[in-house]
Parts: sequence; structure tokens; C-alpha cells
Amino acid sequence: HYVMDFYYTRSWNYSYDEWLQVFAVNLHSTFSLAKALAPGMIERKCGSIIALGGMASLTASPSGSATAASKHGLYGFIKSLAVELGPYGIRANLIAVGSIGTERRNPEWYLPGETPSAEHEHTALQRGGTTQEIADVVLFLASDASSYITGDRIACTGGRYPGM
Repeated sequence: HYVMDFYYTRSWNYSYDEWLQVFAVNLHSTFSLAKALAPGMIERKCGSIIALGGMASLTASPSGSATAASKHGLYGFIKSLAVELGPYGIRANLIAVGSIGTERRNPEWYLPGETPSAEHEHTALQRGGTTQEIADVVLFLASDASSYITGDRIACTGGRYPGM
């Protein structure tokens, strides 16, 4: 119950600790990983950092402002990494993941009656994505086939955009 209330909290109702927790998960974790990996990549003069974001990195909602702010921040961080690490041959990109057919790890985050099939009605493809489709985008971004793509965000959302 606490998590659902927290996820649908308006900006002014977050505690400072709650706000920081969302940023710790969504943004600071990627910073920690990049900090650990960048020196080795710089030494080898190659690498690809691929962050997984979500729809919140594309838009905002009337609730979940901490998620939207942290995911937008994640994209800004990825763009900065691309500029900082590009001279060393290292690329950094973000995948904005839409509704993927996986087990809901935190079902309490969703409103009562909200189901994956309802989410799919809001995509151009009228279906959810698969984990394999996300893996395919990751493989593309990690491969030489994407050697000129950096600092970018690929939306893997089935065509779900604001207004749909």
C-alpha cells in the first residue's frame, strides 16, 4: 500500500527521503556503474554504456514527478557521458522501454484494475513488447552496427507517445 501511494504522490507530498530514494534507483545507480566501468573502457579505448529508462524519460504525468525527473536526468547524464567519453571511443545511449510482457515485480505500483492489456491499447502496435525485443536493441547498441550512435535515446515503446 505504501509503495502505490508513493508512486502516485504529487510533487509537494514527497518527503525528501522518498525523493532521494527514487533518484538513487533511477539515476545514481547508473552513475555508480559508469564510474566503475569508465576507467577500464578509457584504457581499452572502446565500450558502450547502455542505460534502460522508461516512458517517464519521454514525458511526464500528473503524478510520479520524482520518476519523471530522475528519468529525464538519466537521459541528461547519458548525453554528458557521450560527450565526455566519445573522444575515447566510448558510446553512451539510453533505451526508453515501454510496456514489456514481464512479471510485475511491484504490482502494488499499479492502480487497481490496471492490466498490461489496458496499457497495450495505448500503443500504435496494439501489443506489449517482449524482453527479446529489448535485448535486440541492446545488442544493436552494443555492436559496431551502431558505431555512430551516441548520446541518443531510442524509444522501444511500440509507438506509445503522449496523446495516445
